Amino acid sequence: MGKLAKSKYLILMLICSSLILVSYFFFQEKGQKKTSDLFIKEIPFESVLQDIKITGKTKKNSTWILTAKSILVKKNFSEIYLNRPIFESILQDNSLITVEAFYGLYNRNVDEIELWDHVKIRFKDININSNHMIYNIKTNVLHLLKGITAHNDRLIIKGKEGSVDLDKKTFTIKYKVQVRIL
Repeated sequence: MGKLAKSKYLILMLICSSLILVSYFFFQEKGQKKTSDLFIKEIPFESVLQDIKITGKTKKNSTWILTAKSILVKKNFSEIYLNRPIFESILQDNSLITVEAFYGLYNRNVDEIELWDHVKIRFKDININSNHMIYNIKTNVLHLLKGITAHNDRLIIKGKEGSVDLDKKTFTIKYKVQVRIL
């Protein structure tokens, strides 16, 4: 092959590989947009809001605060989908319990805040991890589901389910309970 044929072959190869790369990135980006658009369309929510704060009171006048990086809201605000929610409850003795998670749902119709994926609860020197939590506003109780690990400097407690009564300040673990003293 001559020099001219080699350079034409090289130029043709560069053009083809450039077209392949451009089309790959174009279709990949377009596919991602369609996936997210479809996801949002499947959820019957109307508005997306950033950095939101919702506050409320329980029957015994305890204050709770719910913040999130972003939310999807139904038209009548009956359900609010939460991204990176933080739930805080100020107890009657002014102590604070904090719950963080990756996702959540605040359902105003049933007065419940549901959090899931890496739920972390902090109260004084106790840390509790769970995969799923439902806070019932009427009863002021956190229901922990799908595995629980509670720990502090002195012990580790594991179980399958449990609850935290915020009025009585009691923590209960049920099913397959294990205790390890440090």
